[in-house]
Amino acid sequence: MNSTALHIAFISFEYPPDTAFGGIGTYTWQMAHYLRQAGCGVTVFAASHTREVRNEITQEGIVVHRIRTARRDEFRERIAELVREQHQQTPFHLIESPEYSAEGMGIKKLLPQVPLLVKFHTPHFLIRELNHYYKKDQFKYRWKRRLGIGRYKKEADPEYQLTLQADAWVAPCESLKQIVHERWQLPLEQIQRIPNPFVPKETFLQIDPATTTETITYLGRLEARKGVHLFAQIIPKVLQQYPTARFRFIGRTNTGPSRKGTMLEYLKETLQPWLSHIEFIDHVEPDAIPGWLSKTDICVFPSLWENFPNVCLEAMSAARGIVASREGGMKDMLEDINPSALVDPLDAEAIATSIVQLLRNPAKRMEQGRKSREKIRSYYATEVPQQLLEGYKKLAGKY
Repeated sequence: MNSTALHIAFISFEYPPDTAFGGIGTYTWQMAHYLRQAGCGVTVFAASHTREVRNEITQEGIVVHRIRTARRDEFRERIAELVREQHQQTPFHLIESPEYSAEGMGIKKLLPQVPLLVKFHTPHFLIRELNHYYKKDQFKYRWKRRLGIGRYKKEADPEYQLTLQADAWVAPCESLKQIVHERWQLPLEQIQRIPNPFVPKETFLQIDPATTTETITYLGRLEARKGVHLFAQIIPKVLQQYPTARFRFIGRTNTGPSRKGTMLEYLKETLQPWLSHIEFIDHVEPDAIPGWLSKTDICVFPSLWENFPNVCLEAMSAARGIVASREGGMKDMLEDINPSALVDPLDAEAIATSIVQLLRNPAKRMEQGRKSREKIRSYYATEVPQQLLEGYKKLAGKY
């Protein structure tokens, strides 16, 4: 099957501009635009908080249908019938759904003849475990584990049930591939590992690698699973060795590590003696991110675990120095070009040491930035989307 004959449907609650707030929406947007440029037909089934839409055609020729809802469960309940209706008018050769929230549940029942691909992003059970990580030693949670209260059972998980219905599975990173294999007992050899594509805007690629701002930036939600609370230990250690360093946090706050108050309140209280070195910015629009990265030397992403974060890909395309968690997809991104950038997210001393080394050696930082940018250009923006397209054609050609 050639690409001009291929018609692919994406199911994604998140999709710009109406629901442009997560990595799934960014991935879907990137892939939809690449496939259209490759000559494929592309239809996206998404949500909107404000409008109900049918057959909206974008400038690029992508067909978008939206269900008006703010609830993912309602989206899941309504979307399958809409996909079936549209398939009757313009048949799909392949349907892709994230495992997240089991958005494609019901598709195979209504359209058993159409191949269904499940793209793994981050299952809910893993998110819950990461968010509760800091509570694992609290007395009541130790007793809950002993008694089996709240123990995860995959058979009752709709995300697992959707995955079993799929004709193919794709994981963006080796870590997630291993996790769903072990926790859901999926055959390892049947899980393809193909990274998410990332085609950066020119505004990222035009940023000069040779900045000297002495500024370290964290970009993303302020939440425990992203390791934000660790900065309470990291920042004093860095400033002790490099007193002119400055830190910037960009992102909306979530709950604090004690589940009392917000993470922003926790950071401000814990880091009170060093607040003159720290800037907090609640939120910026996506188009403003390159401007902030151009005023940054180093980006730090100490997530306890994260699948394939776009913020790291953006930092790579901006040729920033990077210190990142070795747990999850950032290991796949950086290990072959900047292995020294990867750290144990629970080791504040190691993170601080890596930051100081980059501050003291700008030539090394700039060289790492150039290598990161080149990998974005040659691999994530070029080879990866082609790999996914070839996989789509192969799967669609079986049916």
